[in-house]
Formats: sequence, C-alpha cells, structure tokens
Amino acid sequence: MLDLQRLLRDAVAELDREEAATRHAERVKDERSARLFLEKLDPDSQEGMWFEAVAEKFPTRVEAAIAYLRDVKR
Repeated sequence: MLDLQRLLRDAVAELDREEAATRHAERVKDERSARLFLEKLDPDSQEGMWFEAVAEKFPTRVEAAIAYLRDVKR
C-alpha cells in the first residue's frame, strides 16, 4: 500500500511540475507577444491612446498588453 501511495504522490508531483513548466512557457510567450505589441503600438493612434488610459490600471504596461492581447484573442 505504501508503494502505491508513493507512486501516486510521485505521479501527482510530476504532473504539477509539468503544469508549472507549461504555465511558465505560456507566460514567456505572452510577455514576448506583449513586448512586440508595445513596440508596434503608435501612442498617437486611437488604439494607443485608449491603451495608455487602460494601462494605468495595471502594474506594468506589459501586464496591460498581456491582458489586452488575451482579450482580443477571445
């Protein structure tokens, strides 16, 4: 019985590690996309002015861009 518990515990730990790695990879991809978006964003355009107003509510412009791009993808 202890071997089964150990196997289950190890399997769950491995799944947790895989999930954490997947989340990290997604975060890196999201940040890369956000930085590219910000580089291309014209601050004088309608979208740029709107974005800057909304971005004030986020801790960083990158966080705001991530949220914006996720919303656009939906």
